[in-house]
Amino acid sequence: MRNGAFSVVVMPETVRRTNLKILVVGSLVNLERALQVNAHLDGHIVQGHIDYCGQVMQRQSDAHALRLLISLPSEYRALVVTKGSVAVDGVSLTVVAVTETTFEVDLIPHSQAVTTLSKLQVGTLVNVETDILGKYLARQLALEGSH
Repeated sequence: MRNGAFSVVVMPETVRRTNLKILVVGSLVNLERALQVNAHLDGHIVQGHIDYCGQVMQRQSDAHALRLLISLPSEYRALVVTKGSVAVDGVSLTVVAVTETTFEVDLIPHSQAVTTLSKLQVGTLVNVETDILGKYLARQLALEGSH
């Protein structure tokens, strides 16, 4: 790290699943420190393992919140639930609503101020990480169903 900058090596799987392939030098990204094992868990469990690139379908003001509607492919539908969590471009958020093809999140004023999410426009590709606990549960149910 020098002058507040650092470099990373990006694996081919990361390039395939994320929007990193469309970013340019100078693009802003959201970074969070990893949770320490001895820390108090307060919020959502996210790992930084992106599942897919979603598309911002709509953005609208909702009082002091900014609501984003994001595409949801069918293979991830079971992993996104209302009042559950997702990470969008590395920011953990609560799901407000889910349809067959989309989910919605609200950005509180703090999230709007300290992340890049308030700058998202309709059509922008975003990195989406679904809830890890939902992934384990779906996997376990699939294994039990195969017996």
